[in-house]
Amino acid sequence: MQKVLPKSLKELACKVPQKRLKQIEIHLANSCNLRCKGCDHFSCICENESFNEKQFYKDIQRLYSIFDGDIEKILLLGGEPLLNKNVDKLIDATAKLFVNSEIDVVTNGTLILRQKDSFF
Repeated sequence: MQKVLPKSLKELACKVPQKRLKQIEIHLANSCNLRCKGCDHFSCICENESFNEKQFYKDIQRLYSIFDGDIEKILLLGGEPLLNKNVDKLIDATAKLFVNSEIDVVTNGTLILRQKDSFF
C-alpha cells in the first residue's frame, strides 16, 4: 500500500494533531562539497540547484503560524548548508521567528572558516 504525502504545508497542518512540533528539518542546499560513500541524502550526486529564498521565508512563516512558533528543534541542513551564500541571513530569520527553538546547522564543517562574521 502506497502512502500519499501532503502536497503543501496547508495539507500537513490538517494532518498534524498536535500544536507542538518536536523537530523539523529544513534544507538550505541540495548539493554538497564532499562525496561521502554513505550519504543518505544523495547530495553528492545532486546538481547545485538554485535555492528559492522567497519560498524559504514563506515556509518558515507558515510553520510559525501552524505551530504558534512552538517547534522544539529546527535543523538547517542540506546537502551542505554552508554552500548557500545567504546561510547567515536564513539562520537569522529562523532565529527571529522561533525564539524558543533550538536551531542547529548540520554541516560537515569544511566551510566554517570561509563564513562571514555575521554567520557567527
